[in-house]
Amino acid sequence: MSREQRIHEQEQRLDQLGARVTQLQDELERADTKLRETYRTELKALVKRRGEAQAQLAQLRLQEAESWQQQTLLTGVAQVLDEIGQRLDRLFTGVRGHKR
Repeated sequence: MSREQRIHEQEQRLDQLGARVTQLQDELERADTKLRETYRTELKALVKRRGEAQAQLAQLRLQEAESWQQQTLLTGVAQVLDEIGQRLDRLFTGVRGHKR
């Protein structure tokens, strides 16, 4: 499984967990005050952790994009260096051919 696939899988899991958090929030809104109070702190902690997970996944996405950009840049540099080498070869061939 590629890194991209693993990130996508984790994003899907996060979405599923987010839906469950929303469902729990809805159920707690309909519950009595004592029950809401009992679970409010834990729910707030879950919402915070979910936000942290979202931030980490966003960071992974950014790193993935930067990695792709770096790879593209490296490929571009390699192509430029190849072109320079080929042009130098032609120039050397031309210069050496005129010396004879």
